[in-house]
Amino acid sequence: MMNIKHMTKALLDEKNFQILKVTAKDPKTTKEIASLLKLPTRNLYYAIKKLIEIDALRVVEKNTIGNMIEHKYSSQHLAEIDMSINHEHDADIFDSYLKLYLVSQQNALSLLKSDLENEPEEDSVKLILNDVELTKTQWEKFQMHVGTFFKQLEDEKDGSKDTYRISLAAYKE
Repeated sequence: MMNIKHMTKALLDEKNFQILKVTAKDPKTTKEIASLLKLPTRNLYYAIKKLIEIDALRVVEKNTIGNMIEHKYSSQHLAEIDMSINHEHDADIFDSYLKLYLVSQQNALSLLKSDLENEPEEDSVKLILNDVELTKTQWEKFQMHVGTFFKQLEDEKDGSKDTYRISLAAYKE
């Protein structure tokens, strides 16, 4: 298992988050990332190296240009992680879960900050923080409802361009 402190520090860094964001849909070269982020390429090498070390960013393509090798990087694999973890799963999935969770939280906070600074007509994010204590029966019922809801979402894909993401962490104290 990877060092949680090391991974958290890398994923909550604003520049690293922006790199993951611009490489989430389409792979990008360092030069393309630099152009999108309006940064010199030399300011990205360390961040890219750190993101690769924690497997938040992957080299998905290599092109030889003259005597140089150009890499294309992608963070798309983060969106493909199944967020359901329970005692039946191998503990190795924890690192993948942590990466996706931290990136999704960073994205939500970034959207919230943008909403607060720009006062848009419609909120981009609703941040709901609430601790609820459930009995074992209520917990099982909640899990059943969430599972049913996610199954319905899969069955009802409507191709809408407006998408919303829900991030939820539940635990037993």
